[in-house]
Amino acid sequence: MQTDLSFPYFCFSTRLTRKTSMAAVPGITRLLLGDALVGEHERLRERVAQFFDRLEAQVRQILRDGELRDEARVAIPASSAARTLVAVIEGSMARFVRSRFRQPPTEDLEVLCTALIGALLRAPAGVD
Repeated sequence: MQTDLSFPYFCFSTRLTRKTSMAAVPGITRLLLGDALVGEHERLRERVAQFFDRLEAQVRQILRDGELRDEARVAIPASSAARTLVAVIEGSMARFVRSRFRQPPTEDLEVLCTALIGALLRAPAGVD
């Protein structure tokens, strides 16, 4: 079964690239992962949590838009798929920090997006 995932893939990868491009900077990556937040004000921690909550909400909306446009159907609930995709983003950022900033979080991003979206989406109704 061949599925055209162009709309969800384009939206997700475009927004993901914009959101994670700042993660290529070691300082902001450490900040977003909480590594640089030891002893910091609680409001900063709340803002970091809010960033990831908003990212997850955007991904969830992209998935729902794909369903509304009948371009792709999410194989699991959109909220679960969004959490999975955001967890992969956080994991890539953590690997960036662990590698001492040698392996960028966007490394193999296109391959990861293609595999994940292919696994999380199924063909729209009426497409074989």
